[in-house]
Amino acid sequence: MIIREILLICFVSLTLMSCSKENGLIKLRDNKGEIKKLMILGSDPSKILSMVSNKSNIEKIHISSSNGPSIRISEFTNLQELLLYNERIDLNLVNDIQKLDISVLLVSEPKEKSEIDLLLKSMNGTSIKEFSCIRCDLDTLSHAFENNRKLRKLNLSDNNLKSFIVSDLSGLDSLELILSGNMLDTIEIKDQIKIQVLDLSYNRISSIPSNINQISQLEFLFINGNPIKDGYQYLLDLDDLFYVSVDDSIDNKIIESLKDSIKIVRKATEKIARIAC
Repeated sequence: MIIREILLICFVSLTLMSCSKENGLIKLRDNKGEIKKLMILGSDPSKILSMVSNKSNIEKIHISSSNGPSIRISEFTNLQELLLYNERIDLNLVNDIQKLDISVLLVSEPKEKSEIDLLLKSMNGTSIKEFSCIRCDLDTLSHAFENNRKLRKLNLSDNNLKSFIVSDLSGLDSLELILSGNMLDTIEIKDQIKIQVLDLSYNRISSIPSNINQISQLEFLFINGNPIKDGYQYLLDLDDLFYVSVDDSIDNKIIESLKDSIKIVRKATEKIARIAC
């Protein structure tokens, strides 16, 4: 899927950017001929990045399935987006991430689970707006983002989370929270929280909690792929909610009770594989 994503990005970018590939490095240039984005596939990224001239021009770095040591990015002072697929993460890289004003950070399938633990401990107080940790074998997440006031999107899909206290993210506004493909059996809400998009699809949730109305600003809710048996009536307590995705096997009586207030969309129960982005 990663290769397909790279090819797709190159194809889409051709109208505005030129795309060249050499020794596992894909360079994307803007219409002025300046290199803004680097994509490294299956090579030693540390060696390649060290040879890049005009490092301050680079805004996006995507690295996948390399076999070298962890990278250093401190000289890429205008870096906005860092995507790491099956890469090493060490303390030096974590320190670089903390120092730079990175907006988008995605990590998927790291070499070691302990590396993710190291990264999560450093998330408090960063300027990251979108953080994705996908297929990282996460089973817990303790207060890693409570001081990230700029965070607007948190994607923790396809991990092993068995519990998640939504209220641990209190203080954040208009958050998009993606928890699909985990092992959650309930939604824990202890305090008021502002979430605009909540994706709980493909978990083990059996009931919608009566206090779900403590989630304010919620407009989009994805709960398909869960064995939910009751609690649908509490969705009517969510003033801003207008879109809910449910399994196509849901009882028609439930649909009838909600359809006047909320747009209900039925989805097939089988999960469709998707490229992380």
